[in-house]
Amino acid sequence: MAKKRVNKQPPSQLAMSLFTPGMTVLHRAGLGGLACTLRYIERAYRIGALLDDEVPGGPWDNGLPPWSVDDHSVTLDFGSGDAAHTYLQRLFAIAFGIKDGLIYLPGQYPTLPPAIGIRAALQDGMLRSFYDHGPKSRSISAEGHYTVNVDEDSATFSFPVIEWYKHQRDGATIAYASLQSEAAVSRMLNPGAIRRHKFAATTLTHPAERLIPLLFAPVGTVALTASGRRVTSRKRKVFKAGAVLVIPDLDSLDAAPHVISALVPHSLREAKITSIGDAALGAEVRLHARRAIEAFAIPSIRAVWCCATDWMSDLQPPSDILHIDPAHLSEDILDSYELAFNELPPKIVTVKKNNPDGPTHQQELFFWANSVVRPLITNNLAEGRLWYYGFVRLMTMNDPKTNRPLREYVFFERKGLFAMTEKLLREGSGEATVVRAIHKAIQYRFGKIASENKGPSAKDTRIKRWKNEYERWRLAFTSSKTPEQLRRSLCDLFARAGINSVLQSEWERLLPMLDDSHWDKTRDLALLGLASYSGKHANEVEPGVEPEETKQALNEGAEV
Repeated sequence: MAKKRVNKQPPSQLAMSLFTPGMTVLHRAGLGGLACTLRYIERAYRIGALLDDEVPGGPWDNGLPPWSVDDHSVTLDFGSGDAAHTYLQRLFAIAFGIKDGLIYLPGQYPTLPPAIGIRAALQDGMLRSFYDHGPKSRSISAEGHYTVNVDEDSATFSFPVIEWYKHQRDGATIAYASLQSEAAVSRMLNPGAIRRHKFAATTLTHPAERLIPLLFAPVGTVALTASGRRVTSRKRKVFKAGAVLVIPDLDSLDAAPHVISALVPHSLREAKITSIGDAALGAEVRLHARRAIEAFAIPSIRAVWCCATDWMSDLQPPSDILHIDPAHLSEDILDSYELAFNELPPKIVTVKKNNPDGPTHQQELFFWANSVVRPLITNNLAEGRLWYYGFVRLMTMNDPKTNRPLREYVFFERKGLFAMTEKLLREGSGEATVVRAIHKAIQYRFGKIASENKGPSAKDTRIKRWKNEYERWRLAFTSSKTPEQLRRSLCDLFARAGINSVLQSEWERLLPMLDDSHWDKTRDLALLGLASYSGKHANEVEPGVEPEETKQALNEGAEV
């Protein structure tokens, strides 16, 4: 509830603690971001990268900075209340910069700042979380470009050039005002914090010891563009991409520089996440990689998915929250995540478009195409479920971006899925038996069709029958809503496929998988086996996704 504001003289000092009442996980991450920024300023000043008239409170007496940072608190020493405004202006000018047309947060980065492509991805995530309310929070003047080399190919991508953003332009003013009276908490400080229209009593206000840590939340967190949804905007359905805000739950400011810098993606592929689980587990993998060289405990991670909704299509309110506790995160889960990332990685898609300068000229457009399977796998792993749980949804639902059936895109990831089944389904288990038996049955059915339709003249008929065969068993498995229906479908496939060497040698492992208590799990495995079949003739059952439709759908979610 809003409190009556009382203006007062700014103090000469401001102490902020991790464990002050009212400090949420976002406040603590923001205080960690402030501590990281102050440590960066200390290093830069001592090597001469910052001058006396640039640093807060400079020149420093006896080389000591006008602040103190211990394991649990930060104290800013303004010298006097009158000097607080200049102090904060210099602090925010360093903490929130613009470089190469992109948001630049030196306190967040490791010793060397990330490549321009990674910073473009981080900026895009911030535009969809902290700065989702458009021109009121930032100004975009033009379009910049950067080139990356992936798999020996060169691709050029664009990004919006930032002229200013709220933290950079108004952060010091907001911080100074909070020293005099409690200030309102807006979406720029805490994504999702909204006053209910005309009801002033619903405005949340903070004193400076809690508001200034929130101002540094963009430094202490990492935001990345993620999956989205189709929402109703101006009476039509459009795709709106979302963002995942990764927030470390800090209990030590000494560890903050190591933790926050480890959260920053190390490569552009790592920055192309697909889901809230993908973001959280990717962050945990990077934190575990740093544990070997840093003597700090790995904190828990809170991932918040911000995405537009039908009731708020112009903003990106928090829509889902995932908490990852490293104490309950096994090495097997992290290994499975890394396998999913390596086998189902983001790829660059090239689309040729006619150039307006002439019909004979074409220009190449590049887009990042993420896996449609990895979101399911990573969310399952992050929430402690079997990695293939709910696979039936991939074979029945439509893609929110293109509104085409997801199974058309799953087809192109069959080799990655096959590798996942080979490495993650334990040899000799009932799960592996189901998948291998499906592979063997489909191989036989495709081979039988090929033998019945030989020669170049029968190619079209052969391919059409392969597609119909694939679709027949997809529909048989997805439409199975009871154990009896699933068993009937499986028996029908195995009977038509003839002698199956897997069933002959492993039938005892298959029988428990047909039990009533496991039937939905077996249905997911049967569909996984169908989707991951990579044997002979598999390439010719391509559903055929039009590049132009893919490009159009990508463009729908490109505007911020």
